[in-house]
Amino acid sequence: MSESERTQGTADPAQGITMLEGSLWRQLTRALESEAAAKSWAPLMYAQIQQAELCCAFIKNPEDGRLRMTANWPEARLATSATIAAAEEAVAGNHGVVRGYSEDTFGEMVSIASPLTLDGTPLGAVAIEFVPQSNADLKSAMRQLQWGAAWLRDHLRREEALEKTARYKMAIEALGTVVTVAENEDIATAARAAATDLATRFGCDRVSIGFRRLRGVAVTAISHSSQFGKRMNLVRQLGAAMDEAVDQRGVVLFPGDNIEPPRATHRHEKLAQSHSIGWVLTVPLFASDRFIGAVVFERPTNKPFSQDEMELLEAVCTVIAPVLEEKRRNDRWLITKFFEILGSHIRRLVGPGRFGRKLFVIAIAALAIFFWYAKGEDRVAANAVVEGELQRSIAAPFDSYIAESFARAG
Repeated sequence: MSESERTQGTADPAQGITMLEGSLWRQLTRALESEAAAKSWAPLMYAQIQQAELCCAFIKNPEDGRLRMTANWPEARLATSATIAAAEEAVAGNHGVVRGYSEDTFGEMVSIASPLTLDGTPLGAVAIEFVPQSNADLKSAMRQLQWGAAWLRDHLRREEALEKTARYKMAIEALGTVVTVAENEDIATAARAAATDLATRFGCDRVSIGFRRLRGVAVTAISHSSQFGKRMNLVRQLGAAMDEAVDQRGVVLFPGDNIEPPRATHRHEKLAQSHSIGWVLTVPLFASDRFIGAVVFERPTNKPFSQDEMELLEAVCTVIAPVLEEKRRNDRWLITKFFEILGSHIRRLVGPGRFGRKLFVIAIAALAIFFWYAKGEDRVAANAVVEGELQRSIAAPFDSYIAESFARAG
């Protein structure tokens, strides 16, 4: 595209950039996310390279590692396969890439890509499609692209710093709550201390902690309350809200129409309406490969839960859940521990896997059944004499002899 073609008519992308350049620079410097920064960066970069046909930015998806185009200018034009391949090669090799270049074919489309590297790790790439007229144009475009990439690299570094700060804050808050829980011996005191600490630390009107039982989640502790009636309407509704979150295996917020994925909230709604609660957030407690209970956070209407606060509360609950579960298990009656251990062994025996244990138990049972029902004869070879149990002797009153015998000895 020639310079006259780029500036002809009001629909020219470069002319629009000139009119909005100040606004674009402000958006670029004030953007909080890299994607928003890239949408401002692409048109500014497009205006810097005279022969540019397209300028775009790619960010690596952290889940699958694939590149995703987050910004392009002009917006009506998409990157060609050659440009996408150049960006992927730049990320894979961590170096600049030029595709379609030949000294004999100046005046044709060329794709240039440069990686966005942070601490030696490529997190994305920037690329342009342009038509160089000389080798000098090619070198100049690559240099401008690498210089311009520094803006996005700074935004990526800022995002990483914010994430580290958020993780550090999560660790500090979680550690403080864990210390509060660990200082108490029995589960009732530990749960009550944890609920009060969470309510104070995160500005909640009330925080409740419950543990799962056979019939559902039972409320164990309520912040700033040493005792409460088990049959109170509030306690029953708190347990129902905890059940609702545990059954769905996820965080439940009411009101939370924009929460993804959507969850059932009718028990939370009933709790909020019955007791004039503005916001109700329930976070399930997960430990020992199962959901053991939940924590309910309550706030007034004018103090909603932000996304960052929800993530922070979820992280804190994830950390304190194993500590609370360990105290709960240690605080049970001995008979309860015995039956739980027995049930655990039975579940392991009848559950999947553990073939050796099943084979051993079957062998022991088969031997027991055999020896219980098996019968046989026991023969002993030896000399023996059979005698009557009762022996009698008859003496004749006078001398005589035996005239006749009807039996013989033995």
